[in-house]
Amino acid sequence: IETIECEIGERVSAGQILARLDAELESSEVEIARAKLTQVRASRKVLLAGAHPDSIREAEESAELAQVEASHLENERARLERLVQTSSVSENAYEKAQFEAEAASRRWQRTTTALSRLNNRVRPVDVEQADAEVEPALAELNAAERRLQRRILRAPGEGIILEKFLREVESNSLSFSELVLRFPPSGPLETK
Repeated sequence: IETIECEIGERVSAGQILARLDAELESSEVEIARAKLTQVRASRKVLLAGAHPDSIREAEESAELAQVEASHLENERARLERLVQTSSVSENAYEKAQFEAEAASRRWQRTTTALSRLNNRVRPVDVEQADAEVEPALAELNAAERRLQRRILRAPGEGIILEKFLREVESNSLSFSELVLRFPPSGPLETK
């Protein structure tokens, strides 16, 4: 028991705080759940904002470089193809140029696909995933806040505090404090 906020003879109203139990753990759980919800909401917001302009600019530059490289290597492959027919260059040199040209073409396709994804912003499935992460984080915060609220003892109804006592109890190798507050009409309010 952290604090007792009522005295014998005091008139209390329904819902008035009578005592507060130690809630350090529950307070920490609320803060952790609140931070998690904030993080999930921030991630969703970043997703909805789309790609950062710097990321788009970098992707455009990469796609342009990949296109130039692919074009250059394709021209080199075509030149070596003509030379291999006249036996001016080895078959190995031509095959190497052909492999490099195909690899550069695939790199160019990958960079243009990546740029397209950045420019197309957000896929609906990504938004659904982000939304799905918000709901459990919010539910976790609500549950933590309810556990914290249960650490506050409130008057069940209107009345006058007739009796108040706090005692230490030991049972089955456990030790705890017990607070008993009694007032009419509903009888004793007890917690352990």
